[in-house]
Amino acid sequence: MNKRFLHIINFFVFSFLIVISSWFYSNYIIENTLIKNSHDHLKSMAHLRSDHIETFLAEEGQRAWDFSSDWLIRDSLSRMSEGENFSNVKNRLDKHLTSNIIGVDEDIYHLIVLDFEGNVAGTTSSDTVIENDFNEEIFEKGKENLYVKEIFYDEEFRRNGIAFSAPVYDGNDFLGIVVVKRTPSGLINLVSEKIGLKESEFIYVINSEGYLLTPSRFLSGENKGILTQVADSESVNMCLSDIGKPQEDRLMEHGGERDAMIFRDYRGEYVVSAHWLTGNGGWCVLAEIEMGEVLKDKLGALELMIALAFAAIASILFGFFAGNYSSKFGK
Repeated sequence: MNKRFLHIINFFVFSFLIVISSWFYSNYIIENTLIKNSHDHLKSMAHLRSDHIETFLAEEGQRAWDFSSDWLIRDSLSRMSEGENFSNVKNRLDKHLTSNIIGVDEDIYHLIVLDFEGNVAGTTSSDTVIENDFNEEIFEKGKENLYVKEIFYDEEFRRNGIAFSAPVYDGNDFLGIVVVKRTPSGLINLVSEKIGLKESEFIYVINSEGYLLTPSRFLSGENKGILTQVADSESVNMCLSDIGKPQEDRLMEHGGERDAMIFRDYRGEYVVSAHWLTGNGGWCVLAEIEMGEVLKDKLGALELMIALAFAAIASILFGFFAGNYSSKFGK
């Protein structure tokens, strides 16, 4: 009797150790699985948003190309290059831009046409300065091909904008460029779309200097940090360090497919974070979710695991006592 009782005590101690070990092991496995799954989801969402951004930029860039092939724009620039009265040609071009072009898209708020020397040949704004830093930058970078100036603060209109420029040619002769300024609202709405995201999941974009290009959900005001707030966190720094590197080098440096990553965000809160660079390699798309939401299903999964462990122990106990009862009854 004492020996049998000792066996039972040993069995319960052994079972207790199994349950405790199962709890710790299950906790480790479940937590890491949830984090890894969340990271994979975030990485795919960041990649998807990056693709959407590239599509948006390509479509809006095509609009600039379309404008650069406009007959009256090309004819006006050609007349100016041949020495025709600049003021007369410019007045005609200004009216054309204002009446026939700027209204095709409500997000376009300003058009500029620069001649082959970078002077303003036509504009939808009478206040445009003939020579300024913006025109000089976009002229130099837009001579050869489509150029996209990332979201910037437009001093002239006192608003945020994004600009696209395309060169104008007559055969092989460079005549000038067309500059399209538009509000970044379409890009911001595309990045901020909540469909497919969890409650605390958030996607944002930063430039190569770490400034927000899309609104922060933690800041108030009209801009919500756009171009004024630097996102300073370990995950941001990791993404910024990838800029300018080939894709294979980024993956190698961070360990191939990358393990799930947990960081403190710029609020100091723990988040699971993943990032992806846009196709031009100049912007970081970051996707993050709060750890609390990632692990909120952990308790339910642990309870299930513990219940299964107890069920297994109960089955063993049932078999043990049933065997004893059968042996006694048999005697």
